[in-house]
Amino acid sequence: VQIEIDFFQIRGVTPQCTHDYLDVFLNVTDLNQIHHIVNDQLLHRYCGRNKPPLLISVTNILVLGFFTEDTQTERGFNGSFRFIPGQAYRNHLIRAPCDYVFDSSVSKRGEFFSSTYPGTYLPVNFFVVCFFFSFLFDF
Repeated sequence: VQIEIDFFQIRGVTPQCTHDYLDVFLNVTDLNQIHHIVNDQLLHRYCGRNKPPLLISVTNILVLGFFTEDTQTERGFNGSFRFIPGQAYRNHLIRAPCDYVFDSSVSKRGEFFSSTYPGTYLPVNFFVVCFFFSFLFDF
């Protein structure tokens, strides 16, 4: 899975990100255990205006978690995803009802964004998880 963030404006200052943040989980191997991976597979927590770099998972799953508190807001973020073969990267390793699932059997490419983008995201306590998984390639 490859994720590219095109625009990123989330309230907060790195590395604390005490108000709003986007968590990136790479190398997740079991979608059924997603709620148990929070500390083990967290790559990085992003906030402010420094967008994440190009993100590539060497497994068929990449997870984004977006949290916002209930006070001030910024514009949010948007980006695109693409399902790619993982073998080339593997050799060079240096709340369910509200979650979004992006499935390679439905679409090979697409876009994702924070709620109400490009407007400001809503000032409520919520946590949204985006699941990206592919059945296209052997892993």
